[in-house]
Amino acid sequence: MTAMVLAFFSCSSDDSGDDTNPIDEPIVETGGFKWKENGGSFIEADSAFFASQWNTIKVYKADRFIEINLTTGIAGTYPIGTSNALSMLVNNDVYIAGAGSLVVSENASGKMSGTFTSTGTGAGIIALEGAFEDIEVR
Repeated sequence: MTAMVLAFFSCSSDDSGDDTNPIDEPIVETGGFKWKENGGSFIEADSAFFASQWNTIKVYKADRFIEINLTTGIAGTYPIGTSNALSMLVNNDVYIAGAGSLVVSENASGKMSGTFTSTGTGAGIIALEGAFEDIEVR
């Protein structure tokens, strides 16, 4: 019996090992904003919203503040670079994304959802990725 149980738990139905795009799986299931720094564990924001007056997503969590500036707030893909910017203040240091993209999958009924990936430098961070679902549009 023990051998059967061990054999059962040692097998996997998915041995592909391909987790190159973890954003494909739902990160945020009940609304909110979550992200990973350098591929680590997800961090969940205390507060996140889209300020429509400035086309900016603002995210707060303890010693972190993320600001994502977009050219518009409509659904679509936004390349991160000169026209669209992503930065994160960590204590007294700043991560600035140099490349990546943000996808707004929905902006309707006062709520915004989407995903993002970026690479950059500062605050000991070289990669930032995450997702947001039903954050408030103000």
